[in-house]
This record gives sequence, structure tokens and C-alpha cells, in this order.
Amino acid sequence: MLGIAQLINEAWAYESNNDHEVALRLYKTAFNNILDINSQVNSPATNVLAGVSPFEIRSVADYLNHRTCYIQFILNHPREAITQFKKYIDTFKQHTKSPEYAFEHSAWLSQQYLMFADLFHQAVTNGTKASRTQHPGLYYYEAAMQMIERRKNITEYTNDEIRSSQMPVTNELLKMITTPNFASFLRLCGWVCIEPDVGPPVAPTSQVQPRKPIEPIDYSEIIIRALYKSIEYFEEWSRLRMQTYLSVLIADEYANSHDLLKAVALYNRSLASYEKENWTPLVNHIKERISTIGEVKKLTRATTNDEVSGPK
Repeated sequence: MLGIAQLINEAWAYESNNDHEVALRLYKTAFNNILDINSQVNSPATNVLAGVSPFEIRSVADYLNHRTCYIQFILNHPREAITQFKKYIDTFKQHTKSPEYAFEHSAWLSQQYLMFADLFHQAVTNGTKASRTQHPGLYYYEAAMQMIERRKNITEYTNDEIRSSQMPVTNELLKMITTPNFASFLRLCGWVCIEPDVGPPVAPTSQVQPRKPIEPIDYSEIIIRALYKSIEYFEEWSRLRMQTYLSVLIADEYANSHDLLKAVALYNRSLASYEKENWTPLVNHIKERISTIGEVKKLTRATTNDEVSGPK
């Protein structure tokens, strides 16, 4: 890792002096080195790098991939940038298989697709030629899909946590939390630990400062923003079916965020297109969504009228 850090410092120095060719070569060398380390860490046959965290490797790879793609777009090499990004995603898209990290991994994938889409969009703005099969809209779409997956994963994980909140205290658990190593770890965390042969650790007596409430993430806002950026490029390339599909996805998100008027407007626009092409399953889906929104609006209106009129 020290050698990679040295390569990054050298590459940054050349990049600061606008020597992009040399900087790109150094960044690519560092990226290939981090891939070698990643393969050694994940290989069950080798254990020489057991102390290196996979997340540390991914963080370094994130930076190297960003700088490599950025310079390749500056040098007007969009194909090389796309190839680099695909290689990077293919390497790390299965980086974690732990269910408790699934939502974090989906968020990371969404951020990477969004990062590359922004770089690609900036390059197109500066004159880089996009194509019908390769343009920033594809990557904005993938960013939105990964954010939808993150919302699904965090919902499933939260429900599992609620169901398993009462974890039974087994003999194995008591044996684990009374070991000297675990006691040392809890001391670092600020807990008062009893001796291993006396009992489990107890909480500190000093008053704990309350945490600030965590603001909920507005997934729909993030998804809608990415989908609107995506739809701009599909409109530019006259991909009418993809435009309609993205409009339905945006309408779904407006419905999820209770912006019902915008949802119905987009549903009606998409409905006309699907009816014209005789897409019966999609037509039925949209009609069902519009009907559901109508029922919600009726219920809301009735509830509001009851509140205004008051008890009789």
C-alpha cells in the first residue's frame, strides 16, 4: 500500500502541472497494483495480506478510478474511460456478500455510476462525442436503479433487525464477551469492564450525550433527479420507448413521495404511448396505479372534510 501511495503522490504532482499523459500512466499503474492486492486479499489460498481491509482497498480503488476516468475524458479518450469504469465495476460489484452490508454496497454502486455519469456529462458538454449506445443517460439510469435496490435492501434489513431485536443470551455469547481481548476492546469504547471471571461488562456511569436525530434519506428525490438526467439523453437520441419507461419510473417515485398530481400527469402521458403500441400488461399496470392514486385522493379528501366539519 505504501508503494501505491507514492504512485498517487507522483501522479497528482504531474496532474497539477497539466502533464496528463504521465499522470494517467502512474494512476493506471497504481490501479493495477491495487487490483493485485485485492486478488491476494480475496484469495483463500494466500493469507499474506490478512491485515488489509477490503473496504480500504475499495476506497483507494475509488479514487484511482475517478482520476483515471477524469483524465481519459480530458484527453478525449471516452472509449478508454468507459472500458476503465467497466473493469472497475466488474471487479468490485461483488465485493461484499454480507447481507448486513447489502444496502451500503448498493449505495456505493449508485454513487459510482452517478460519478461516472457526471464525468461523462461534463465531457459531452466540453465537446466529447457520445453515441446512441454509450451516453451519460445510461449511467444515470444505472445510478437510479442501484438507489432503488438500496431502498429495498435497507427496508428488508431493518425489518429483519426489528424481528431479531431480542437476541437470546447463550453460553457461547457470555463466553465471548468475558474474554480479555473483548474486555480490552470495550475499554477503548468507553465501557467499564468487569474481570472475565466475574461477569459481563457494564455500561459507564458518566452521562452519555444524546445523538442528533438522523435525518431520513429521501430516496425518491435522489432517484427522480437521476432519472430526469437520464431521460434528457434518451430524448436526444430519440429512444421513445426508453423515455416512456423512464417516465413510468419517475411517476412511481412521485407516487411514493405522495406527489400525486405529478404522478398522474406522467402516468397519463405514458398510458397514451403504451395504448398506441398495444402493450396490454403495461397499460393495465398504469391504470391500476392511477386507480390506486384516485382512491387515496378520495380518502384524503374525505378525511380532510371530516376534520374541517368537526364532530356532529
